[in-house]
Parts: sequence; structure tokens; C-alpha cells
Amino acid sequence: MKKTLLFGSALLLAVTAAVAQTNAPPPPHGPGGPPEMRGHGGPPGEFMGGIDGRTVTGSPFSAQIVSTSTQTLSDGSHINRNVNSTVARDSQGRTYRQQTMDSLGPVSTGAGKTVVFLRDPVAHTSHVISMDSKTAVLSHMPERQRGPRGNGPPPPQNAPQAENRTRPQRKGETVESLGSQMMEGVMADGTRITHTIAAGAIGNEHELKSVSETWYSKDLQTVVMSKHTDPRMGESIFKLTNIQRTEPDATLFQVPSGVKVVEHGRGR
Repeated sequence: MKKTLLFGSALLLAVTAAVAQTNAPPPPHGPGGPPEMRGHGGPPGEFMGGIDGRTVTGSPFSAQIVSTSTQTLSDGSHINRNVNSTVARDSQGRTYRQQTMDSLGPVSTGAGKTVVFLRDPVAHTSHVISMDSKTAVLSHMPERQRGPRGNGPPPPQNAPQAENRTRPQRKGETVESLGSQMMEGVMADGTRITHTIAAGAIGNEHELKSVSETWYSKDLQTVVMSKHTDPRMGESIFKLTNIQRTEPDATLFQVPSGVKVVEHGRGR
């Protein structure tokens, strides 16, 4: 039991660290835009945490995520990382993400560890499942109040919910609309944000520019593709592929049989 609890806690902490390090797309420049930038490009927080963040109902889909990053070292060599995931969301807003990784945040787990993230806003639970050890860490989600004071009616389950977060433009940023285009079978709106750091601002000898490009689907309410380049960090690309707009198999959102569930924060 102690070993199981120790593994569960380590897995949860590692996943939390990994999600915190996950990079997000550029911020919105108006209602319905993509989520706010939290890092240096790559998968959005709503997705790689996964699509595990904000609840979206009435817009089911499944897809593959391809995420790549390239870092250039001082000797001219490169560090390349690739992460492939399978994701799904049903009409009730439940989400599924399966990902194979060689490490979870700061905790090395060896090569090829498969982890499944389940988020169920209906049951107010989330699970982090190690498919290799057949162990799941259960956490309880707080019940969000509906309406401005918690007494409003719930949104209809057959209608996508609008994302209306905005933020002021930051100093040194320029925002450019790239228009709309079809990507992977869905219409997406493009935004390019260029952030300039003046010479000497952080001890840099020359001016630095980082560029983030994001393509956001209002219909799916998620980022379809994002690309970030930064001379300090390298380049990262996040892409949704093979998007299917049908209702996913309901069994995806259930803990598989034979998996032992350990409740986070409880020793017994």
C-alpha cells in the first residue's frame, strides 16, 4: 500500500509539474480568441493539461496531437523532442488524453511510459492513470457555480460555449491577424504575436524577438495549430491532426478494468 501511495503521489506531482511546464499559445485579441499565453509556445494549457482545463459541452471530437520542439545549443547541435498524444472530448465535456512520455516533469520514469488523463466535469472527478503499473490517482474537482452568482441555469449541452477571455496587449508586443483558413477539416482563425525585448533589457547584447503563431477553432474552442520561435529557447510546434467530429466511444472516459484507483490525499 505504501508503495502504491508513494507512486500515486509522485505521479500526480510529476504530472502537475509537467502540466505547469506545458507551453501555451498566444493570448486572445478579442472575444472568442485562444487562451492566454503562459509560456514559450507549444500545446495550449487547455489541451496538454490536456483539453483537461475549461469545460466545453456540445462540441465532441477526437484527434491526434503532434508536438515537437527543437533547441539549438551553443555548439550548433540540437535537442529534438517529440510528443504524440491521442485526445477526445464528448458532448458532456468529458475529456480523455493518452500520452507516452519518457519522463513526467522532474521525475524520470524511464522510456515509453503511457499515461492517461481523464477529466469528468459531470462526476467532478479527474484521474491520472499509469497504464504500465495499472494504477490511477483519483482527484475530486470543485463544483463550479453557474451564473454570475451561482444561481443561473446551466448551459445547454447541445450548444458550444463561447470563450470570452481577453487581456491587454503587453509592452513590446505587436498583434497581427492572419485571417481564417481551413485546417484539418475545421475553420481556424490565425493570430501572430511578436514580442520584442530591447537590447540591454535583460542583459542581452542585441534586440531579441520571439514570434508566436496560433490557429484557433471557435467551433471546437481549442487551438488547432501553434508555433513559437524564441532565440533563447528554440522552436516548438503543436498540431492537431486527424480530427474527427463524431461522438467518441463512451468507454474512453472510464477507468479501465484491472486498474487500481488510489484517492489523492487519502492514506487508506
